[in-house]
Amino acid sequence: KVSFIDAGIVTKLGGGDFTNLLNVSVAVMLNDAEKFSRLIVEGSPDKYCASLVGFKKANEKILDQLFSGKDFNDIDFVDLAKDFLKACARFDVKLEQRLVYLVLGMTMLQGIGKQLHPDINLVSAVMPYILEAGGRYLTHRERWYITLFNPEKTYDKLNFV
Repeated sequence: KVSFIDAGIVTKLGGGDFTNLLNVSVAVMLNDAEKFSRLIVEGSPDKYCASLVGFKKANEKILDQLFSGKDFNDIDFVDLAKDFLKACARFDVKLEQRLVYLVLGMTMLQGIGKQLHPDINLVSAVMPYILEAGGRYLTHRERWYITLFNPEKTYDKLNFV
């Protein structure tokens, strides 16, 4: 059986958008809801949030689900993405359009991938490449944490340019 899927979602990140995505990704990996929330608001077109404290609490709940100790394949990224988008709406955080497309596209690919191959995890597969590509933006502490998430790679072997 062969299936062809055309989601019609195309987006490209460059410059500041890529740097912001990298910093947000690192905040997620560090389970740092405060930094994650602040970066999302700072990267938004209006740079406005009705309640940064409330937004941070909502994001803490989302990150708690990620770091709950569940097997990564058992985490429902569609629900996490929905919770994140609901939190943005609730606290009037407008997202950059390309970031929304990226979140929706990744979520859709993860869901379709799970149906085709239940053990696939696109987020964990893509994250090391995002981090290696943007390693020059990371602090020494963040690089060290990344090696914890990538035990097969040592600090010296990570290709930070």
